[in-house]
Amino acid sequence: MSAEEKQLIIEAWDRHVEKNVVSKKHGSFSSTAEEAFRETFKNGIMALEKLTQKEKVKLLKYAGL
Repeated sequence: MSAEEKQLIIEAWDRHVEKNVVSKKHGSFSSTAEEAFRETFKNGIMALEKLTQKEKVKLLKYAGL
């Protein structure tokens, strides 16, 4: 997987985190929805065949999953 593709994954996670900050600020944060998103995000990364196991671990660690 190219560095550009990995950067897109990191940017997607960063956008999600920023969205959560705004949601919490406005009182519209859902812990149930957050848990579902985290599980989906993790499963998506694990399913990518182009990533090595080391790359998967690095991305999951970055996301705190």
